[in-house]
Amino acid sequence: ATPQPHTERHETLLSAQASQREPKKKRKGRKEETMSFAAANACVPNASSVFAKTTTTTTKKKKKNVIAQKTQKKCIVSAEATKQAHEGIAEPHESTLASMRMSSRNSPPSSSPSSSGTYAHEGITEAHESSLASMRLAPARGANTATTSSASSKADGKNTLYFSATCPFCHKVWITMLEKNVSFDGFVWEDLENKSEALCKTFAAGSPDAEANPSVPVLSLSSGKIMIESDLVMNYFCCNETYPGVDLRPKTVEQRYDGQLFENTFNTVVPAFFKCLRAKNEAELESAISEVEHALTKADRCLQMNPSFGGDNGNYCCGNQFTSHDCATMGFLSRLRIVLKHYRNYDLNNTLQKLPWLKSWADAVEAHPSLLKTYELIPGIVGKASVDEAFIAHFAKFVSWRSTN
Repeated sequence: ATPQPHTERHETLLSAQASQREPKKKRKGRKEETMSFAAANACVPNASSVFAKTTTTTTKKKKKNVIAQKTQKKCIVSAEATKQAHEGIAEPHESTLASMRMSSRNSPPSSSPSSSGTYAHEGITEAHESSLASMRLAPARGANTATTSSASSKADGKNTLYFSATCPFCHKVWITMLEKNVSFDGFVWEDLENKSEALCKTFAAGSPDAEANPSVPVLSLSSGKIMIESDLVMNYFCCNETYPGVDLRPKTVEQRYDGQLFENTFNTVVPAFFKCLRAKNEAELESAISEVEHALTKADRCLQMNPSFGGDNGNYCCGNQFTSHDCATMGFLSRLRIVLKHYRNYDLNNTLQKLPWLKSWADAVEAHPSLLKTYELIPGIVGKASVDEAFIAHFAKFVSWRSTN
């Protein structure tokens, strides 16, 4: 074959290359056309999507209108209900204390003289002499409780404490007051079977439940503040630094924990104690006594776990220091010992023999001067021959059945 000239061969190659490139150009053109069509479609909204968006917007508007109509109706109903609720109320706060009285308080208070007479404060230790005298621990013979109460009312600008000498919940407040050397004139001993009108009114004014049965202690301060509940009143005296007596708060946070744990645990014996008194048969009594012993066993373990208790550390529940946690618990020991022995033939000493830690604590607190002072004063206040007789009489109302054993 005759070789072609350079120029002719070059043109042939260029022609072949051009023919090979032509399909690529056509494909590229078709691709660009497709992209242009897609871009154009993107700019034109789809009819179905437009319809969907329009429907959603319309639905939202309808919902808003329905909600607005419901809200308007609710406001109208609320306004009408409020109007009806307030119809007939002329003076909503007129005679507040009268409106909070219990139905039983509508009858006039009994004018029967108090069973307690004047008590001679002879032999009172120097530590408590001034506070006990200034607290006027017993009303004069023949004095009516209500009369005594009115003499120490808020109008006179005095603090008044409505109290019961045999109530176990008042007892812990009383011990606390002796320890803190609290002294004021308005110390009113109440007969809980014949509560004074002053107590009923004051309790109703300070209680979240104005119709509840009035209970003691109730503390009415000269500022107008009224305090109820024994634990709260006791805490007020413990934390009030204006009183110069003993600091009853534990020294460390660990001791506060141990003391509070013991107090909470020991006081589980209280409902069990009342179950014993209210028992209607031998089975209920046996179950209640088991609860008493279980509560005391737990209290014994609290003291055993307490590193501050026992031996050289001291036998109060926080060690050497007598604290509010002792005040809050010690008074129930005598109720368990005296009352359950009399009504249920239960011997606390037998139980304590099996609980050495709790027995050590009981021996320490039952010899404490402030507790002994209350025992000295109780018989004269309630007109009984002894503390035993006073406590037995106080709890008689809870007992309706007596065991034959």
